[in-house]
Amino acid sequence: MTDDLNFLNHYTETLHENFDAIIKQNIVFQTNLKLAEKELAILADAKTNIGKLTDENRELKGRIGQLEQLMSSLKTVDEDKSRLQFALNETSQSSNSLKAEVNSLNQELTRMKLQVQQIPVLKKEKAELEKKLAKDLVEGTVSSAATKKVVKSSAGTF
Repeated sequence: MTDDLNFLNHYTETLHENFDAIIKQNIVFQTNLKLAEKELAILADAKTNIGKLTDENRELKGRIGQLEQLMSSLKTVDEDKSRLQFALNETSQSSNSLKAEVNSLNQELTRMKLQVQQIPVLKKEKAELEKKLAKDLVEGTVSSAATKKVVKSSAGTF
């Protein structure tokens, strides 16, 4: 019986030691399991964030493409603006020279109109001088000064 009792004591002691070892392994396993679950949750969050960042990256690349197109069109607009400004400046210079030419022609036209208005007066004076000359010739008292005046007035421009 002592042997049986001794055996039972060792059996119970071994059982407790094994039970303690199993419980310790279980606790370590459960701790590792919880850590793995937390790491898995962190990895899932990281994967979600990577997906979001990838989508944002695509959107930003698309936006960059749009901005590059906009910059290109703005460059074209700027070039067109410069070209149009140059053309406007040339047209303005041409317009100014044409205005000066028109003013010159208007002055010439005004001068010619004055000359045209003076033609009837000059014709009348010429006719009066010719009448007077003819009268003087008839009377025989032609003076050389009157002859010169008639000759000068008949040499006018028409």
